[in-house]
Amino acid sequence: MSARHVKSPSETLLRDYVEFVRDCIHEELVHPLCTEIENQLRLRTHDAVLGHPYRVLRPSAEAAGRDLTRYTLLQPFRFFDEWMHVAVQIEHYLSTQFYNLNALMPNDWKTYEEMRSLALRTYHLRIADSHLPTCILDQGLDVLVITENIHQFVAYYTYNLNEQVFIQRPTLTPSKHLHTLSIRHIANSIRTHGTGVMNTAVNYVYKYLLKKMAILSHFLQDDYVRSHLLKDARVVRQRKKEQQPCKYPVEQADQLIREMDRLGVAHDGVSFLEKARQLISEMGNALGFMRMMRSGGLRAVAEGARFVPLSTTAAARVPLSSCMVHGPHTSRPPRKSDENTDDEEGKEESTQDGSENGDSDTAQKHQPNLRRSTVDAVTNLDRVVHSMLEQLSDGSQYYPLLLDAIGRRLRRASAERYAHLQLLYLLVPALANLQVTYTIQEKEKLLKKHKEEGVFSDDGFAVGTTFLLTLFRAYVVFDDLHWFENKKAYFRRKLEGLQAALLTATASASPEFDNLHLTSSTLHTYLKEYTGLENAFTSSRRFFDIASSSSSSAFGAAARPTAYDATRRRCAQGAANEKEQGGSE
Repeated sequence: MSARHVKSPSETLLRDYVEFVRDCIHEELVHPLCTEIENQLRLRTHDAVLGHPYRVLRPSAEAAGRDLTRYTLLQPFRFFDEWMHVAVQIEHYLSTQFYNLNALMPNDWKTYEEMRSLALRTYHLRIADSHLPTCILDQGLDVLVITENIHQFVAYYTYNLNEQVFIQRPTLTPSKHLHTLSIRHIANSIRTHGTGVMNTAVNYVYKYLLKKMAILSHFLQDDYVRSHLLKDARVVRQRKKEQQPCKYPVEQADQLIREMDRLGVAHDGVSFLEKARQLISEMGNALGFMRMMRSGGLRAVAEGARFVPLSTTAAARVPLSSCMVHGPHTSRPPRKSDENTDDEEGKEESTQDGSENGDSDTAQKHQPNLRRSTVDAVTNLDRVVHSMLEQLSDGSQYYPLLLDAIGRRLRRASAERYAHLQLLYLLVPALANLQVTYTIQEKEKLLKKHKEEGVFSDDGFAVGTTFLLTLFRAYVVFDDLHWFENKKAYFRRKLEGLQAALLTATASASPEFDNLHLTSSTLHTYLKEYTGLENAFTSSRRFFDIASSSSSSAFGAAARPTAYDATRRRCAQGAANEKEQGGSE
């Protein structure tokens, strides 16, 4: 090849000619095929998924008469100094399109999976899996995002203990609709990201609780606050010595609130005692989030366990591979090359497994009847089924883990450093008064259609307070105060006096009658809210009953770490002995 206007015609002209022919093939053959096959896949998928009849969404008549399969089944051909495979180029185009579009709309993952399956059945095209996390239309809030911003989530959402749902605060969004987080949303996120996100959430909540406890410790360590709590503690101790009832007076809680108001207010105009109540409520929201994570994990495992075959066999700890090995043989005989390969692999496996398990000789006799890939798949299924059954039966007790981890950090320090935290139980009556007042004010906003609409449930305070009292082993001394019984008895006495006054008052004296009726309604509301708060405390305490018995006190074990460790070892040894006895039976 020669040309006067080109310095090296054998390289330049040939390269340009090859690129020209390649572009022509791409523009006239490959690109139209890619577009047409993609349209055909979308139309047929919409016909199956959306229910639209294919005759309405039928493409042009020219494309309908073509047999595109003959192009996708075309063998690779020689193109100058390289090989060209049309099907591979189409697969690359469709894989790129499906990945980009699925990344924009993750909830369309099922549609693209159907299109991949349809492309394999119709056009024999193997489109690569996008390996993107699967989502649904009702995916809800993402647990991974919540975990990374746990400090904002617990402040922007309120927790409902009975329904196990988080509801967004109306004051923090201009929208008329509020976001919610339920167990179903958490199960969706766990199914998307995997069960590893649960351990990540535990670590983030643990770090968050440590930060909040440092702030609470700084507040209780203040000289003004500590002096009032020490004075109340001396009174309680004196009554115990004199064997008198240690009921915490109602007036003393109100007096403590007034004394704390003298400390001043924060930059947003809120008192420091109210700030402490909000802090404990946010800690309770974080603990409620951990409870929902456990429930969501169990739900995700239960939903996956529905598709596990031979559940009774798996529950009996019998490997599924043994059932498949002794099952019927395949009707199609393997090829000679496969027989030789499988025989060699079977011999290697029998040699290795024989050294490990001597009782698997019977199963190994049938091993050559199955392919190596089949055996590996069934073994993997055994591991998955075993893991799912363990997670479904046991679950994860996150509260004992948090109590034990935080307790160890407190025990490593000196007993005097965190001694002021043991006085927290004397602050609970005043905090409970603030919580009830806050709840009533928020519910009144809902009834009055206030501009800043309130919330109807905030059980984080009960969960957070119960956690702290259990951690500091102060729940027994708090029960000795009989605060809730004393407060409810106080409201009942007031109501009895008002009922007697209402009977004597006449309807003619309308101002006095209306005032008595309004006061009675207010007392009924306070009594109802205090009863609800007491029930929330009782329910929250059930969460930590196992934890309080299995983990030691943060302070009681500080002086005797050896006894604590020995007790844990004895409990573990007793559980192991019981398990061995049960297995032998």
